[in-house]
Amino acid sequence: MPRGGLAARRPTFAARGARVVASDLSQAVRDLATDEIATVTGDISEEDAARRTVALTLERFGRLDILVNNAERTMNKPLVETSVADWDDVMTVNARANFLHAREALRVMVEHGGGAIVSVASIVSVVAMKDRAAYSGTKGAISQLAKVIAVEYGGRGVRANAVAAGWSKPTPLRASLMTAGRRWSATAALTRSAGSHRRSRSPR
Repeated sequence: MPRGGLAARRPTFAARGARVVASDLSQAVRDLATDEIATVTGDISEEDAARRTVALTLERFGRLDILVNNAERTMNKPLVETSVADWDDVMTVNARANFLHAREALRVMVEHGGGAIVSVASIVSVVAMKDRAAYSGTKGAISQLAKVIAVEYGGRGVRANAVAAGWSKPTPLRASLMTAGRRWSATAALTRSAGSHRRSRSPR
């Protein structure tokens, strides 16, 4: 979860008994630490960071029920102007980090009887947009990985979903859905330990 988003929801999480482990590349993530929030500093695209996040969750809170994969780096370039370094950088942060944290979380969730993995994808994983070749590729990978996880581990108590975030015009219906979504998120976090991580604050 983004540092800003987590900070804004911290009172709600605490009031509902949620316990969170937040991982971020920036040292500033440490500012979020409380009795209910533990933090990990590191490059979330590396195996060590994923393992440390899961290990700290178990050490501090004894279980891992929810993983939120929210790492992101954007890239807005035409395909022919996208270098190999560009492609690898976006794929590493967005897709590899997602895979690593899902893999480490799954090992614990399966052993403990289940859990939920929520990955933040994008509307561009299903709708083509210009100048989004690398970025769309990563979001497509995230969406497909969520499906594979659901197929492989759904029978063992693990739910996996990818959220295709996008843009919409402000309407009364949208406001109603957003309010309902906030209530659902708060309820889902109740009495659960959640591992979440993020690397950048780029808009979707």
